[in-house]
Amino acid sequence: MGVNSSTVALYETGDRLPSLPRLIALSRSLGVTTDYLLGVSRKKDCCLDVTGLTQKQIESLEAVIENYRE
Repeated sequence: MGVNSSTVALYETGDRLPSLPRLIALSRSLGVTTDYLLGVSRKKDCCLDVTGLTQKQIESLEAVIENYRE
């Protein structure tokens, strides 16, 4: 990640915040959402990876999810 341990310690204590690109890179490398890293959400992952799916497949998944919500 190109971040030394003292910088990580500053992130952990809240004395320093990562830049937006660094925050995104950290979330991707750790496999969690940026909201989780920022303490906004307790959910580590809240997104469905639809990489490689067609638009029709994505719409089908969205319909299933909406049916469960109802």
